Amino acid sequence: MISYTMRFEKNHNWLLTMQLFKLYNCKPLTPYMTPSRNLIPSSMKAIKLLLALICLGTAKNSFAQTVTCSPNATSVSVIDSTNHVINAGDTLCVLAEGGITGTITLNGGVLYNSGSINAAAIIFNSGTIVNNGTLTVPADLQLNANSHLSNQTEATVNVTGYFSVHHASASATNEGSINIQGNLLSASGSITNNGVINCNHNSAASHLSGNGTVNESSPN
Repeated sequence: MISYTMRFEKNHNWLLTMQLFKLYNCKPLTPYMTPSRNLIPSSMKAIKLLLALICLGTAKNSFAQTVTCSPNATSVSVIDSTNHVINAGDTLCVLAEGGITGTITLNGGVLYNSGSINAAAIIFNSGTIVNNGTLTVPADLQLNANSHLSNQTEATVNVTGYFSVHHASASATNEGSINIQGNLLSASGSITNNGVINCNHNSAASHLSGNGTVNESSPN
């Protein structure tokens, strides 16, 4: 645990500094921090840098595991068995403690997941999925026109059937793990892989880029 005591030249710097503590979600570890004129020059850049370093250890873990949703998003914080239709302009946010077991239909909206989705089906007509948790599809997953999947670092997508990026305007980006029981397919879309993709067979080599690994159980 880091302990620190600071005094600043002017009261307005003191107030700004306490606002920065609130912004970075930090709490002073000493009982009192009082304004003074005698120790540290008035440099808000130095103050911001110091607070960022103090908070980095806890903040980086939070940022890695948390999906940020817009204030008007619909949030799911429990295991939800209902069906969801996400139309253009809509955002559905599954929090870390939440999950969905019903059918999800994307018609141009956005699905953020930092929990555990074990959907009955995912119908991906168009829109965006950002996965920062676990996303399980019990059938094929096909990305149609204007469909985009972003699988974040340490996140997992499990597909029981095949995984297909089916249209030139569709794309998939993987920084985590994608496990596909069927084949990896791409008719004309793009797949950027900087993580690990496990599949039965990779038929999308000509549309695949990135520095990740593709493991095939049946390469031929």
